[in-house]
Amino acid sequence: MTRLFSFCLLLIGACFLAGAYGALHNQISFTVGPDYFYHLKFQQFNIPDGTAPRIGAALVGWEASWWMGIVLGMPIGFLVQFMPDLRAQRNVFFLACLMCVTSALAMGVGSLLIEWPPENFEFMIIPEAAENPEGYLRAAIMHSFSYLGGLIGGAVALLTTSFLLWRARRG
Repeated sequence: MTRLFSFCLLLIGACFLAGAYGALHNQISFTVGPDYFYHLKFQQFNIPDGTAPRIGAALVGWEASWWMGIVLGMPIGFLVQFMPDLRAQRNVFFLACLMCVTSALAMGVGSLLIEWPPENFEFMIIPEAAENPEGYLRAAIMHSFSYLGGLIGGAVALLTTSFLLWRARRG
């Protein structure tokens, strides 16, 4: 029963961390491209008119990412259940979460450092009302790369967790 309770707590923690990451991430992307939120995300996530833009961006980030805690937390949480004790479970799980968040942040912010040729994104529809089409595009790219970074970090975290589990069970 203790391991099941621990698994549930770890999963809740992963969802909270993913949601908090999304809320903070959107503060950066809102700074880069507010039009991305005004012309797409606020409508997509039904953010009420009159909501302060930064609060709206945080709400969008939370809603768009809390579920990644389940996607990445379930397999890692399952693996750590085989660790020898609860302390090892918790430490390895949060190391894995840190890998996911760090990778997502590095990929998202890293995408802002690249000069993207506009012709590579002709398939993207940028609203005519966007005052800063380049900012809109950069915010969209940042979001995509952050998800990619989270998935890459998740794969690395799964491999690392598997290795640490193997080492703990062997030793």
